[in-house]
Amino acid sequence: ISEDIDNTQDFHELIDNCINEVKNVYWYNAELLSLYSIHGTYRKVSEITNIPVKSVHNAIKKAKEQIKSNINKKI
Repeated sequence: ISEDIDNTQDFHELIDNCINEVKNVYWYNAELLSLYSIHGTYRKVSEITNIPVKSVHNAIKKAKEQIKSNINKKI
């Protein structure tokens, strides 16, 4: 049972770290990542923003990589 509690705490800590790290991402990438989290597809974000799908994909990918990298540095 204690393992489940530890995993839950780790999960919540990871979520908190992700939220904090989004603040350190370049505003353009963070905004596209936010839209992606709301709408769920690159194509929908592209339609909303009139930014090409490939550019949306690259920006979101870069934001995710930066967040992962910053969190891994803290661990």
